[in-house]
Amino acid sequence: MPGTVSWLIALVAIGGGPATADPIDEDAQERAALMARFEGDPQYAGRSAFLGHIARMVDHERHPLDVDERVAARLGDNGRLAARSSYQDLTDYFQACADDSLTMLRSMGAIASLARYSETLIYMDGHTVQRAMSDLGLTPGLALPIEHLRLFAYIPHPERAAADSAYMCDILAVFDTQYKHRFQKEVLNANLKVGTGETAPFVDIFTGDAREWTGYLVQGIIAKSSDHVGFMEVSGIGGEKRGLMGFMQKVLFFLPDAIDAMTLDDAGTMTTVALIDERIEHFETMRRYQVHRIGEMSWEQTSPPR
Repeated sequence: MPGTVSWLIALVAIGGGPATADPIDEDAQERAALMARFEGDPQYAGRSAFLGHIARMVDHERHPLDVDERVAARLGDNGRLAARSSYQDLTDYFQACADDSLTMLRSMGAIASLARYSETLIYMDGHTVQRAMSDLGLTPGLALPIEHLRLFAYIPHPERAAADSAYMCDILAVFDTQYKHRFQKEVLNANLKVGTGETAPFVDIFTGDAREWTGYLVQGIIAKSSDHVGFMEVSGIGGEKRGLMGFMQKVLFFLPDAIDAMTLDDAGTMTTVALIDERIEHFETMRRYQVHRIGEMSWEQTSPPR
């Protein structure tokens, strides 16, 4: 009988039985195809450090989401496939952006694409984002502020992605207070009002602290195509011009201050859609707007935001 069993096993191995796909091989093929998508994208051509980071994220461990229901409902519910970015992941990400002279807008387009094509929720602790950036001595350039950030997530929706090729994923940023971020005037002569929209009860899913607090939500989507990448359908954040226009916004309270979109085209021009649209040509090649080491610009060493 033992010999018969061995013979039957050998027969199945050479094709004498029904063929079954190896799930490990299928997973490896899917990850290789996903990585090839980024390697073939001209938006990331020559970005070896960043592509190395993407390769590590493609291979990142994933798990079914299992967090407090109050937060899970905002992330697409428990049980969905998820990947939590660690401190090491985030320092690797920010350093790769700095090494390859990337703007946050361009790099976030890649992470959003990863969320879409892997159908994986990617989420992170806001405190860890702040610590990673601080420990590296980097500044994100012109980007969504991270002060008071408690949670950030890229949330894919396969149904919408199937109907819209440019849609990558939803984004959710949760802050623990409403505040005004003042850019240095050399970066942008305007302020951002963070947390101007919806609020919701939250708990800290990263520490397990069950105490409830009020989350101020910034929400939107990331869209990406061959000729643009950007934030669209943005809510919860407003712009405030400085000088005369800023004064008019305060006096004429009916003037809108919402920022609806921020996009980057294939020529490297950034456009913000708001009360008065901002258009910055050569945005992508200007170091002040890229992730870079604090102090690279002389005014960063001496000029506080004003």
